[in-house]
Amino acid sequence: CGRSQWGSDQLQCVDDWFTCLGKDYAYQSQEDGSACRCDGNCQSGFCRDTGGYTRDGKCGKGQKGDKCGINKDCASNACGRSQWGSTDLSCQDSVFTCAFQDYAFGTQPDGSACRC
Repeated sequence: CGRSQWGSDQLQCVDDWFTCLGKDYAYQSQEDGSACRCDGNCQSGFCRDTGGYTRDGKCGKGQKGDKCGINKDCASNACGRSQWGSTDLSCQDSVFTCAFQDYAFGTQPDGSACRC
């Protein structure tokens, strides 16, 4: 017995289940792009950008431009800021580290403020 989708309180019979944050859910029943909090929610076995299970994420690896929190959230394994000084993280083609932050490689326009 478990919930079919993250955030649902409706219980139903399921083939297999797991526990996430104290509630039972159908194991790997949700498609990529659906809201999740734990890897077990997702058919792909991966829930991205949950901030360590503190916020809702999305099933599946992110594509370029999708919100991310760490490199493994992205299909490219590259999560970073697109511009110097930005605090917004998104999936990039590739990243480099500067001043302890990850930035997209080669996306800064000529003449714009930068450090590295």
